[in-house]
Amino acid sequence: MKPLLDILREGLSKLKARDKKRREMITVALAAQQPVSPDDEDWLDNAGNNVDEELLIHELEASSDIEQAVKRLGENQKGLVARLKELATGVAITVSKKRKSTKHNCLHVDKI
Repeated sequence: MKPLLDILREGLSKLKARDKKRREMITVALAAQQPVSPDDEDWLDNAGNNVDEELLIHELEASSDIEQAVKRLGENQKGLVARLKELATGVAITVSKKRKSTKHNCLHVDKI
């Protein structure tokens, strides 16, 4: 089995390759001072921005114990790990999420 860092790097590489064409199209339009759609601007600032993934990999590379470092990650970073693993392996990974209780704790008062 591949080391975790190799898997995460592969996932990031696939993510960049997948987004390359759209990113280039938007950046060329911006460089030519042409308008871009609000959706493209939002994509470039959020989904198309890989800084968080790159920073995560950099932090894990700097760690002396990767397993412990992964355990200490926040929920967002754990989600990034799952996303990069999924991209690298092609296998969907579910991350547990807190769910609201379906029970309604309401006080019912009859009208008089």
